[in-house]
Amino acid sequence: MAKQGTILVVDDNKGIVQILDELFCPYYKILTAFNGKEAFDLCLSQIPSLVISDIYMPEMNGIELCSAIKSTKAVSYTHLRAHETLANL
Repeated sequence: MAKQGTILVVDDNKGIVQILDELFCPYYKILTAFNGKEAFDLCLSQIPSLVISDIYMPEMNGIELCSAIKSTKAVSYTHLRAHETLANL
């Protein structure tokens, strides 16, 4: 099966990243990052179709990441999804 697009998974919890990678990798090309700054750099170089991001992360949080993506013309069309794990609620 041909992969349909690229998803960037961003979370400082490596277990969450691994679960989402395993879930989506049969269908999509998966990029991973462990903080918002690393994710933003990947967005600029790889231009993913979708970003799934944690909210609370070091260096740049998920809200700041979403704002940076939306204010950057080259990637502003990217679909965003921010989440928080149950452990942090």
